[in-house]
Amino acid sequence: MGFFSKSKLKAAKTVEKKVKRHTILIVDDEEANLRAISRVLDEEFDLIIAHDGQEALEFVTNDPDPEHIHLIISDQRMPKLTGVEFLRQTIPIIPKTIRMILTGFTDIEAIIDSINEGQIYKFITKPIEPNELLLTVQRALEAYELEMRNVELIRELQSLNANLEQKVRQRTQELEFKTQQMLDELEQAKETQASLLPETPPAIPKVKIAGKYTPMEQIGGDFYNIFPLDSENFGIVVADVTGHGVPAALISFMLSGIFSNNVHAGLSSKLVIELVNEHLYNRIQEGKFATMFYGIYNAEQQSFLFTNAGHPPGLVLRKSSNQILQLSASGLVVGLMPNEIAAYEEQLFQCQPGDKILIYTDGIIELMDDNQEAIGLKRLSQWLDAHRDLPIEALVEKVYELGQAYSAHTGFDDDITLVGLEVLE
Repeated sequence: MGFFSKSKLKAAKTVEKKVKRHTILIVDDEEANLRAISRVLDEEFDLIIAHDGQEALEFVTNDPDPEHIHLIISDQRMPKLTGVEFLRQTIPIIPKTIRMILTGFTDIEAIIDSINEGQIYKFITKPIEPNELLLTVQRALEAYELEMRNVELIRELQSLNANLEQKVRQRTQELEFKTQQMLDELEQAKETQASLLPETPPAIPKVKIAGKYTPMEQIGGDFYNIFPLDSENFGIVVADVTGHGVPAALISFMLSGIFSNNVHAGLSSKLVIELVNEHLYNRIQEGKFATMFYGIYNAEQQSFLFTNAGHPPGLVLRKSSNQILQLSASGLVVGLMPNEIAAYEEQLFQCQPGDKILIYTDGIIELMDDNQEAIGLKRLSQWLDAHRDLPIEALVEKVYELGQAYSAHTGFDDDITLVGLEVLE
């Protein structure tokens, strides 16, 4: 069965009941899914149906005016082309079109890895909930209209008369004023972000602490904190918001506030991360998220209970055996999906006297040398092993210096945070 366009069929009618402003291409190899989606969207939108990714791609490629397709909803698992593969190939043809993936729970983690590859706006999980699908599509098309309006405004600006010298001068003065205003506000934001970092870490019995934070720009999306929960337990959090600069900083402010409001919910790192994710999910821009590592150190038992939400593993230099151990726990990022999908867990690590623990953001392991080769976890572990006898403050500083030297010609392209703990003997 080939393509059919309900808009073309209805064009033959003498009376149109409702003007439909948007066209949606639906791609799925299962007729039941096509019927279910069509029932939800048919009344409000023009629908074009394809039964696999290859068929849909041929339609988009051969359409003389493909930009009339405003939104694509594609199944992920299909013969010939997967949903991500199909969507990726449409990007050069219709770059402004909104793209969504229809998938089951088992495919979500793979889809998340491909969000940028296919420029996916959102994924919709099966079974389809009609009201949620309709609301998601309506919001997506509102975003599309806003983008189109922005494009239109840009075109209008480009067509302004270049001879309006007086207006240009006036606009330049306004921009200079606004730029200075923005710089002042940025400085205030920098001071605010600095206040999120611990001025003086708490005194933990038989533990030394070191921390270092360097944003790529004036402000960034990383933050960390070390704080007492009670006389024996101390919280240690490191977070990294996707992106950098002002947008990432704004989300990090929100994330820090949400974390602070929920950190005393109990001595369970998993529960705190779940509460943070619950509050952050659907409150930030689509495609934005954060990784978090939250641990609770018990000074009496010298134990470390932790949850890792999509964050790089913590590293432990074990003095007694000259090993480097990893602090890993399953769990996806915060802010992107509900708790039942993120599936956070907590692990209990028993520390030993002489252990040195390093928790960090991926900014350090993603630094590039002249050959565009990243430091990576292996090289970071080798650095730590080579300098394991240094006190924790010197060790943290040494890792940062090695990172600077490694990327001397390429520079930092992300925020860097390093937090170290040393269990004294």
